[in-house]
Amino acid sequence: MTVFGLIGHPISHSKSPQIYEKIFFSEKINTLDYRLFDLADLAELPELLISNPAIQGFNVTLPYKTEIINYLDILSPESKSINAVNTVLVKRNHPPIESISRIQIPNNGRKQNPFKLLSNKNISLHGYNTDSIGFDQTLTSLIESTQITPKHCIVLGNGGSANAVKWVMRKKKIPCTVFARTTKNGDIHIRNMTELAAHPLPPKTLVVQTTPLGMYPNEMECISFPFHKINPSHIGIDLIYNPKETQFMKQFHHAGGFIVGGNQMLEGQALASWKLFKTQLLV
Repeated sequence: MTVFGLIGHPISHSKSPQIYEKIFFSEKINTLDYRLFDLADLAELPELLISNPAIQGFNVTLPYKTEIINYLDILSPESKSINAVNTVLVKRNHPPIESISRIQIPNNGRKQNPFKLLSNKNISLHGYNTDSIGFDQTLTSLIESTQITPKHCIVLGNGGSANAVKWVMRKKKIPCTVFARTTKNGDIHIRNMTELAAHPLPPKTLVVQTTPLGMYPNEMECISFPFHKINPSHIGIDLIYNPKETQFMKQFHHAGGFIVGGNQMLEGQALASWKLFKTQLLV
């Protein structure tokens, strides 16, 4: 049986297996399985792939969407531009190609570099980003349902999912301001979250919540946000899909804005990933 799956930590709440089960059923395929691989450390990935030869591809979620790039041989143009990967194809009996620049992976006392463990087994990993597709679809539906075309975007968080959001915003030529707890590499385009309260919220602003705050099982958590500034001209997207309605969504809606959760993005990226996974079945 061919296996696809999801890596991340923690992922017990994931709905991906149910989504792929529906896909397999709709295409009348009963020789595939989709599994959750909860990795407390991404360095566990090589051994997972070596000891499970049936794995032909996997999705990537928090917190590894950027770190996974260290293990890849090939990056699609989109994932390279986004600097995040959520879909990986596993090419077996395929000598790895040193085609991308990797940042140094800390050894942490390990005897071998994790990437070398894969290259020694002729396993090559190819990375893609379908989060951008899922987010674009969600945003398009939101604009159609509200008839509000955003003139500015505020992104909360600066992880791999936020990178996909920023990439879509650049494509649509919508100015974007990012707020995060910490800035990366002194990036002057990222503002500290403490500045959010004083930041203006002009009409037709899109707010995208990309942090895991409020995600199951911590449903009562909520990022600090000036909800009193929200009005009916504001629209929002919370990328969390479990629970269906987060505390952030409840407060945003209560303040008068229109906001949706991450279910459509989840399903959209999964369908796009499936198109990539299917290519593995033709090999």
